[in-house]
Amino acid sequence: MAEGFGHYEFNTLENSIIDKTARRAKLWGTISLVVGVLQVMSSCGALANPSFAAQFPSGVIAIVVGIVFMGVGTSLKNVVQTQGNDIPYMMQALEKLGNALLVQIVCTIVGVVLIALFVAVLVVFFAASAASNAT
Repeated sequence: MAEGFGHYEFNTLENSIIDKTARRAKLWGTISLVVGVLQVMSSCGALANPSFAAQFPSGVIAIVVGIVFMGVGTSLKNVVQTQGNDIPYMMQALEKLGNALLVQIVCTIVGVVLIALFVAVLVVFFAASAASNAT
């Protein structure tokens, strides 16, 4: 583990809180992973209906988020299951949690920008359509 961290062993109450958070992180990771896989699988229907293709990017994002959160859960579980390495494992878990949150932040911003662009294109398209029909 990384050098420079203090030495502290979490007590039973602290471990139970960390363990509960680890289970929740793993659960969220599993849910996100399953939803992502289902979205990617549904995007295969794009051959029959092109609108299904929109499921692919969000499915890939959900899979990545799921994997990252499962890693957070595993790192938090290591804090509870080990002796003598609690602080380094906790710092590793916090680093992974920070990365998971960054992935969600970036994906949300990109998603909002893409939706705004899509709406702008629709507005321009409908305005041009209305203008051509008015003449």
